[in-house]
Amino acid sequence: MDEITSYLVTAGLGIAAGAVLYRLQQTLDPTARLYWAETHGFAFSAGAVAVTTRTILIENGGRAPAKDVEITHVGKPQHFQLYPPRPHTDSMLADGHHVISIGTLAPKEAVAVELLAVAQGQGAMLAHTLQVRGNGIAALKVPAAPQRVWPRWMKKVAALSILSGWAAWVVVLVWFGHRIGATMGFW
Repeated sequence: MDEITSYLVTAGLGIAAGAVLYRLQQTLDPTARLYWAETHGFAFSAGAVAVTTRTILIENGGRAPAKDVEITHVGKPQHFQLYPPRPHTDSMLADGHHVISIGTLAPKEAVAVELLAVAQGQGAMLAHTLQVRGNGIAALKVPAAPQRVWPRWMKKVAALSILSGWAAWVVVLVWFGHRIGATMGFW
């Protein structure tokens, strides 16, 4: 086996071993991963009445249940609703923050909190979402926007194309490095 092939085999085995160890760690020690996003909001003006809405999406992207999930707002929203409907409690803290407790989110489960404010005149103000947390972990706020959903086969073809492109770049870089090393007398 020539040197360039041995480099490629070593790199391939290292990547494969890393992937196997990562998957093993995920299987043996599953964790909850909470994500939240403000997906969309609208402001309506209906004559002398202003209506403002906003949706907060909370998802457990991990492999373990997220327990004691709470959404904290600065002030109490006028109206809120959970979708899909589920049991929840809401309470006010001594400093004026409002907490919605939704219990446990199963792995890959999501819930939306719909907020609504109605006011006379110009603007209806919604309570600002301060944080989302659950069983000792803070949720990560992520940007969200509507997007087209592609078929599964198309996603797999795109992933395969990207991976083969990266593999081609690795081969070219190793070959180029080998050629430069050979001209400079390193091997």
